[in-house]
Amino acid sequence: MKRASLAIILISLVAVVFAAGFINIQIQMNRLLEEKEYNLTIKNVAIGSWENLGGLNYVRFFNVTIQNDGPGNVGGVTLAFKITGNQTNIQYELMWIEPDQMGVLHAGESKLIRIYQSESLDNIGKFSGCTFVATLMLDNLILDERTQVM
Repeated sequence: MKRASLAIILISLVAVVFAAGFINIQIQMNRLLEEKEYNLTIKNVAIGSWENLGGLNYVRFFNVTIQNDGPGNVGGVTLAFKITGNQTNIQYELMWIEPDQMGVLHAGESKLIRIYQSESLDNIGKFSGCTFVATLMLDNLILDERTQVM
């Protein structure tokens, strides 16, 4: 009787250990499947010169090229951008005009994002020496960031 009870306990223990190991392997496999490799980068930032729109109104364009060199398509990517000042610590909002949404970036695809800044003639000088910052994000994860002095 004692041998039979001991055998049942031993078999039960082996079954529990096997089940726990199997569950652990399943958890690890699920984690590997859920992990995705993102290789999205800001390939280029080009800042145009001021152009006169007529009268005292001037505009310039910022062209930001995003590239998906990863193995799959990625959606939900955002691009944040700002101008930070030199000694005056300017925080300036820019307008994003083309395309109006980032959409899905397919594997191997690049997108050109056009941003513009509009100012009057008497204000364009204060941006000399400032920095343009573009930040590429997926949710709260920063994928890439570029800064360029203007």
